[in-house]
Amino acid sequence: MTDTGTPAPRTSLLALGALGVVFGDIGTSPLYAFQAAIATGVGTDQSDILGLLSLFLWALILIVGVKYIGLVMRVSNKGEGGVLALSALARRTLHGKTARWAFLAGLVGMGLFYADGVITPAVSVLSAGEGITVSFPSAGALVVPFAIAVVTILFIVQRFGTDKISKAFGPIMLLWFIVIASLGIKEVIAAPFVLQAFNPLDGLFFFGRHPGHGLAVLGAVVLCVTGVETLYADMGHFGRKPIALAWLVVAFPGVMLAYLGQAALVLTNPSSASNPFFNMGPQAMAIPLLILATVATFIASQSVISGVFSVTRQAIQLDLLPRQRVVHTSEKVEGQIYMPFPNMALYGVVVAFILAFGSSEALAGAYGLAVAATMVITTGLTMIMARNAWRWNPALIILCFTPLLAIDLLLFVATCEKIPHGGWVSMLMAALLLTVMVTWRRGRGVLRRRIASESVPMDRLVESVPIAEQRIPGAAVFMTANPKVAPHSLAIHLKHNKLLPEHLVLVSVRYRTTPRVNPSARVLTKRMGPGITAIEVWYGYVERPDIPEALASVWGVLGLPESPTEASYVVSDDTLVITRDHVVGLPHWQKRLFGTMHRNAAKSADFFRLPPGQVIHLGTEVSI
Repeated sequence: MTDTGTPAPRTSLLALGALGVVFGDIGTSPLYAFQAAIATGVGTDQSDILGLLSLFLWALILIVGVKYIGLVMRVSNKGEGGVLALSALARRTLHGKTARWAFLAGLVGMGLFYADGVITPAVSVLSAGEGITVSFPSAGALVVPFAIAVVTILFIVQRFGTDKISKAFGPIMLLWFIVIASLGIKEVIAAPFVLQAFNPLDGLFFFGRHPGHGLAVLGAVVLCVTGVETLYADMGHFGRKPIALAWLVVAFPGVMLAYLGQAALVLTNPSSASNPFFNMGPQAMAIPLLILATVATFIASQSVISGVFSVTRQAIQLDLLPRQRVVHTSEKVEGQIYMPFPNMALYGVVVAFILAFGSSEALAGAYGLAVAATMVITTGLTMIMARNAWRWNPALIILCFTPLLAIDLLLFVATCEKIPHGGWVSMLMAALLLTVMVTWRRGRGVLRRRIASESVPMDRLVESVPIAEQRIPGAAVFMTANPKVAPHSLAIHLKHNKLLPEHLVLVSVRYRTTPRVNPSARVLTKRMGPGITAIEVWYGYVERPDIPEALASVWGVLGLPESPTEASYVVSDDTLVITRDHVVGLPHWQKRLFGTMHRNAAKSADFFRLPPGQVIHLGTEVSI
């Protein structure tokens, strides 16, 4: 997507939509971030609070405004953003080991994004529920049940899609930003001296006064930019210009005033430091503010969950994860999808986190580490793009990126202090997901090589094709991963049925490292012999394969009978047999993990949207 020539009214509407989808996480961070920072042991005297506030303000300005909107969002993969798209682009400019390292960095970034997808609903909903205790101090025991109830509703509604309710996300988040800005303005008017926190020296002097406490504070400051990766990941939905407009006009003023207000309140009333956000609101607004905060955190969590679904589908298209059932929940918006298994798994982990940590403050430690590590990866990959794709002068790269990378590394080191206090959860989740992705990719390679070693080359099969009178009437489509060798299903068919169909169509699905493929370049055909046609169908990593639809564009041209929906489709459903035999690069534990994933992967017929009732499943046992 490009913003060039976008009419102003459309830009404004996209900016409103971005408030609901892109800025939900950053927009709800005032619920817990400043409170978590004070809880690290920051004093409530003026110099300390203003120093802390200065760190918050400049983190928002430099990380969100300068780095992401100003630099990172300049990189787009056919309009799409996100660490996976960035990794794919960086790899194209590299060779050898450096390209593999860029690919690995993208995988780690994906793992960290999944960790963020688990922690965001838990910490956001917990922080909203803690507003109950401001008006009803004795109701602390209700916070966890309240949070579990909200996330249960959140994950139940995923199956119905968010097409209708998402239309209200933008206006609701606009109201949220107006409300938190108004609360902040009220407090700033009462203590206008907090505005001096815009002086970055206040933040630097804070470290001078507390050299041993600075890293702990920075580990909490990173919480104010949680969700910053969503800006980049959702660029393909809205474009850079609408997102920048939403940030500069609404989101940044809202969160900035919310933090200014919390600092002003703590300075005028130190006892409010236990929950400065909800203490900003008057008593009469306690319940309405709690309801609005709950809805805002619901929207923020929804956005992250939708992002997890989208990234999971991208990973499947790139053969990094097993196929999963994908349900499109909107006839108008292609990107709105629901994935049953990831949804169920995500719900279970989120509930476990809520029960294990019990409060947003306790969970904040696990949160910041994933965010900081992802920011380091994003900055490093963007530097590669600046050098190899933008052809920037090395001096300019050093001037622009060194301060930003230094900030990212400092924040990452600061959050590492939280590893014993919950940060290990993010690293463990990222490591587990990285292991799963690497195992699946390596296992698929081993399986393909094993099947190929037992297959017949297609050119040899073509030479032995019987005359037309000795073939079965009709058309049969055989799905294959490698059109150069006979599909495993075809080998089984010949072994038992002896004859070939009159029209044999070999279809292989390929994926490009771009989000979408031009429809004119989607289907490539090649005649391989009498009545035998090889067809390659190409998709981008955000597209869902639909084989009958793709074949319809060439079916008549190739002279095939009837239509693609009436042909027979033959797919291989092989059963893996795990052996103790040594397989190079795949230890036994990894083979067992791959076997489990292979058994639970979605069937080819469902994934490729093959017509029901027209699919024939053939397979044998394959030892690995």
